[in-house]
Amino acid sequence: MILTGFFTGLALGTKYTGIVLLLLYGIPILARACLERRKMALAAFILIGVTTPALWYLRNIYYTGNPVFPFCRDFFTSQVLITEEYRNYKQKTPTQRSPLRALVTLPWDLTTYGTRYKMEAPLSPWYGYLLPLVVFFPPHKRQLNMLLGLSLVYLVIWFYYFPHGRYLAPMIPLYSLASGLSLARFRHWLGSWPLLHLRPALIGVGCALLLVPGFAYAWTCQRKHGPLPITLEQRQQYLEKQLTGYQAFAHLNRTWGSEHTTYLFHHPEMNYFSDGNVLGNQFGPTSYLQFMRAMTSGVGFYRKLSEHGAGFLLVTEYPFVLQLPADAFFYRRFKLIDLAPYARLYQLVREPCRYRVDRQEVLNGNCEQTCLGLPKHWDRPLNERMKVATGERDGAAAVFACSSRKDSFAQCVEARANRIYLFRLLARSVLKGARVRIQVGWYDCRDRLLHQEYEVRATTRQWNTIDAFVRSPPGACKARITASAHDERRLVYFDQFSLTGISWNERVGSRSGTTDDPAAARP
Repeated sequence: MILTGFFTGLALGTKYTGIVLLLLYGIPILARACLERRKMALAAFILIGVTTPALWYLRNIYYTGNPVFPFCRDFFTSQVLITEEYRNYKQKTPTQRSPLRALVTLPWDLTTYGTRYKMEAPLSPWYGYLLPLVVFFPPHKRQLNMLLGLSLVYLVIWFYYFPHGRYLAPMIPLYSLASGLSLARFRHWLGSWPLLHLRPALIGVGCALLLVPGFAYAWTCQRKHGPLPITLEQRQQYLEKQLTGYQAFAHLNRTWGSEHTTYLFHHPEMNYFSDGNVLGNQFGPTSYLQFMRAMTSGVGFYRKLSEHGAGFLLVTEYPFVLQLPADAFFYRRFKLIDLAPYARLYQLVREPCRYRVDRQEVLNGNCEQTCLGLPKHWDRPLNERMKVATGERDGAAAVFACSSRKDSFAQCVEARANRIYLFRLLARSVLKGARVRIQVGWYDCRDRLLHQEYEVRATTRQWNTIDAFVRSPPGACKARITASAHDERRLVYFDQFSLTGISWNERVGSRSGTTDDPAAARP
């Protein structure tokens, strides 16, 4: 009982699903101990099983206020950042649409459509195909059958409370063992089959079929991610493609070696690839929520980062886009030194720096020049619900309105390769909670699409400045900028579009062409 309590405590400290396993497997153990009147053994089981993982749950309470963070948020008040991934934990799973129907089709969905339950890797379809065999040829093992029954209860609890594929791990080994024993019983049943001489061949074919899904998954992964990197250059290219923010850390390692401290929002696993120090986590003194509260102004955010010795800031666009300060202090003290897809690397500078701007590429960015009710130099919309409204901003500026993603507001402009641009616009929504989608596509001289990136930003009923830093790829000679409402049947107004090539000067000087605001340049 002591070992049982110890290993139960390890399960509780490893995964929250250990709580369910404790209830399912612990009840029979406790019932047997009570029948045999083994009170000391029962007390040892409870004491060791509870104290072994206690430190981890106390740690959760200390940092988050919730012992089972991020679950049970209705019962506990969390003190850390709750992202959309945690808020909508059961979103878009079959349990939300038709629970009873989804429960009946669960074996088929798990083995055929594993992505519906957000499985990182698909289950072998043989788990579903062998289910009838387990039913009609159950293993003659009483203990195993009892564990399978408890696993079935665990499956129902999993289905209704945390339907994510990775939480099925505790029951997969038991089901695999039951499937193997059922196959053995089925093989013995084949012993009385008339075509006895074909049994070895059938067993060989069956073993080969069991291996097919694994080889098929490996082949699919190789096609998706490419072959395994075997040289240092191939490793570099592979990691830049697969990991958000790896390019920024590679730049820091090459330039600064181990003498750098970076604050990173999310993706704490990138600490492995940094030669310097990396700050930022859900818990502790450098938690994400504390630093996000300091983003109300550039001065406060700069001081917060400096207090913890951070000299660099790495911002990624997953799991959500951060709304960084947009004041002059932020642009003068946060120098953008590297821009990769979905990641931006800033350096905190002591001496104010200024932007060096090129000409503003967007024509009729304020939408005041119109023809037949539509702004000049902009592509005609797919339908006619877009319009130009006057008097919306400063009494004279003309603005453009969209009500769905089909009403995209687009224009092709000139661009140069390997250059950082700032795409800026003003937006406001009519209804609360609307979002805007901004997109930049890069094309070569033959109008071939080289790269495309987009962002979804929240907006309010007041005019908001939306900034997006983008980098043109090699060979780019033009860009197509697009803005639209991200949500259907939501009205959003746009104004003051600009796409400006920028670079940084180290110190403030009197040299012309520099500014505190990278969007201050005019055509």
